[in-house]
Amino acid sequence: MTAALLAFLAAVRPAFKVAPVTAVIMLIGTTNHLEPLTAAFFRVAEITVGSLVGVAATLLIFPARAHASVVSGVQEIAGQLAGLLDHYALKLRGGPTDLDPRQAYDDLLKALTKLQSAMTEAGRESASRLSDVTAPDALPRTLWRIRNDAVMVGRALREPLPTAGLTLQAAAMVKACAEFLRDTAASLGGGARPDRIAFAQLHQAFQTAVEALRDSGATKALAFDDAARVFGLVFAIENLFGNLGDLADRVEETVGLRT
Repeated sequence: MTAALLAFLAAVRPAFKVAPVTAVIMLIGTTNHLEPLTAAFFRVAEITVGSLVGVAATLLIFPARAHASVVSGVQEIAGQLAGLLDHYALKLRGGPTDLDPRQAYDDLLKALTKLQSAMTEAGRESASRLSDVTAPDALPRTLWRIRNDAVMVGRALREPLPTAGLTLQAAAMVKACAEFLRDTAASLGGGARPDRIAFAQLHQAFQTAVEALRDSGATKALAFDDAARVFGLVFAIENLFGNLGDLADRVEETVGLRT
């Protein structure tokens, strides 16, 4: 019973994975008073019972637990990233927001590191035949790239954008990226797929606004630092659009493997 309870605890909290082994060592006790063959029999029996408890806990209580951790981890990170992008869309529109981007970056780093650990564990489950479902290795890498794109957007918006003609269209595009990210994460849990056509149309509208800004020659009158921030924002949004498309592809692969 003790071994079973501790095996349950170790499955829920990996930090306690040595607890069942410690309990077995403590419960074995001494066999000096027994005949050699009898002592050997009891030792083998104890090890067998402990092994059966561990296998039963793995197969029956927590099948494919790591894959579920991967799914929840991706959805958590996507939610954090979407919140960060909402913050930047509000900032572009001049609206109030109390989100601290630096704290958000730190939280994302922790969540991405945790996701990588869950991916490793999911790979072990798949290799040991505990689960026939896994997630593409590129999934966390794509989330890392999206996080970096969000950082680039933030750097470009440290000061108000000097080009009013691009501000509203950029805000609409960043907001659309946040919604596309949420929809993509929802599809990983069984929700509807994100609307790629509508997302591409918004991206085309953003590109049209960028081309109009270039054709007007407005950027030529900007100071070097201001021009660098404008084009840095455009570059970051373009990267964000491409990486969100890659994320949607990776999520579709994961859903396809599960079904």
